[in-house]
Amino acid sequence: MSDAAAKEGTEKAANDAPKVVASHHAAEKNPWLHAYHNSVAGIKAFTNCVQLADVYGDGDNKLIVADADRRLKMYKGSTLMSEQALLGVPVALSVYFSESTRPRTPSIAVASGPSIYIYRNMRPYYKFAIPVLDVDPEEDKLWTSIAKCETDIPAANHQLNLLRANGIRLTQRSRGFLAIDDIDQQADYVSRFIDEPLVEQTTITCMTTINKNMDEKDAISWYYDLDEILFFMSF
Repeated sequence: MSDAAAKEGTEKAANDAPKVVASHHAAEKNPWLHAYHNSVAGIKAFTNCVQLADVYGDGDNKLIVADADRRLKMYKGSTLMSEQALLGVPVALSVYFSESTRPRTPSIAVASGPSIYIYRNMRPYYKFAIPVLDVDPEEDKLWTSIAKCETDIPAANHQLNLLRANGIRLTQRSRGFLAIDDIDQQADYVSRFIDEPLVEQTTITCMTTINKNMDEKDAISWYYDLDEILFFMSF
């Protein structure tokens, strides 16, 4: 066999040999550990509604989740340990200490709409409602006259538009009324509120805690919430 034929045979054998292609993605290692993993848990929550907390003061942190399905859940590992119904869709969750007694048991604050619900040991403890907003006297007077049938629907629509044009911040009730174009639907809308006083509730948008006088993780804290109009503070 000539040298040329031998070389050709060697190259053919090399080409026919199976090739091992190193996968770049296979070589990568996932840096995350699945400490809490449950593919069927069905949790619907943002990071502002998820916290780790030593709920019972025994040194064992649990995962607290305020779910968008109006459930307050507590997990140990991937096991659901406790569940409570919430009265509204949560927007924020905070864990804070309000007492200096031992063992240190935290309170869990869940913000929803205009209210903050406080839980101790995963049980309902206290409900706090943020103060209502001031209502313009002219708007309040107009709705009183509507309730007494002294002002008809077209006149009410006209006067509310005038108030809005003059820079008056109308209540949610008035804004909902003006958003309706059909006069019969406006009348139905008014009938739903005819016996209720005119109040304007604000809505909490976010909440956090600030330590009161110490820097320790279990220090007594204030919790702050931010609504649509103002800052509000309590503890």
